[in-house]
Amino acid sequence: MKNNLPPNPPSKIEKKSFRFVADDFGLSASTNEAILHSHQNGVLTSAALMMGQPRTPEAIQIAQAFPSLEIGLHFHLCDSIPLTVPHWPWNRHPAALGCRLGFQPHSTTLVLEEIQAQWNAFQKTGLPLAFVNFHHHLHAHPWIAYRLSQFLKEQKFQGWIRLGTPHFFSPSERWKTTFLHPLAQRYQKIFDLNSPQSLWGIDRTFKMNPQEILLRIGSLTNGIHELIFHPRQLNDLDSQCLLQLKQHGSSLLNLQK
Repeated sequence: MKNNLPPNPPSKIEKKSFRFVADDFGLSASTNEAILHSHQNGVLTSAALMMGQPRTPEAIQIAQAFPSLEIGLHFHLCDSIPLTVPHWPWNRHPAALGCRLGFQPHSTTLVLEEIQAQWNAFQKTGLPLAFVNFHHHLHAHPWIAYRLSQFLKEQKFQGWIRLGTPHFFSPSERWKTTFLHPLAQRYQKIFDLNSPQSLWGIDRTFKMNPQEILLRIGSLTNGIHELIFHPRQLNDLDSQCLLQLKQHGSSLLNLQK
């Protein structure tokens, strides 16, 4: 990646901290390799583990060998391999799943059984569970949000959840933050769990840019801020971004451990 970072980033920001989170841990061997490399050599702090995927056992071994990598549970209900059935009846499409929930009893039953199965599978790993989130951000679906909040309360979960207000790097999309902020606050009350204050990267899936990140964090308010990454290869944009942030922004970023 071309080095086009800001030449003179400001000094360390006080009372701000950042969680750099990689989703899809366990999806593939190259994803696992990229996540570990980004943690060891970049600013990656956390990884969201998918249960029941082709390389989940390998990801568990990595997590056990590197306890400095914060691990969360990445619930998945589409575009993945389920634990309780051979394949998803709605295939890869989150919208198709969303339309079925609340209207098809067998679909809602499958979702609840799958959430329980994935939770149980994670518990068997013995790994500390720091946070939870959802593949394709499906916990933003009202039905899933309500059911998941009840489930986590029943499990006495005390970690954090991805419910920060979404922010956008693209100027043409920044108006969405004003619209989504009240919704994020509502969900935070429903779940009653710790959550980062803001969420970045929704509009930069697979193409996070270190220049954009370093330019924007200076305007953030005090608090914890989450940035989402999807490393797939050692040399892809997200992996290189995480390494460049370590190289050029270590004095700026107060990492949340």
